[in-house]
Amino acid sequence: MEQRQAALDRVVLRPLPDSQSRFASLKSGETDLVWVDEFEADNIVRAKKDPTLQVLSYAGSGAAVNAINTRCRRSHDMRVRQALVMALDRKKMSEP
Repeated sequence: MEQRQAALDRVVLRPLPDSQSRFASLKSGETDLVWVDEFEADNIVRAKKDPTLQVLSYAGSGAAVNAINTRCRRSHDMRVRQALVMALDRKKMSEP
């Protein structure tokens, strides 16, 4: 399969508050791509049944990424960053 480079003028990342608004935004054409996980199984099933949508999936590592905005003045304090990391419920995050 030949690989081609995508020609994009820009990429806009926009957080949407819940799975229903993400799916509605995708269906309306306002959004070109949404990233969902198994917790949104109902929308994945709906998307697979819709001939106007393409669903791509992969088996990932289950890893999650949490980013901290280091441009925010409060995050300059190492204690704040440590507190954020310590606040993560690692046991809950590791459950299937």
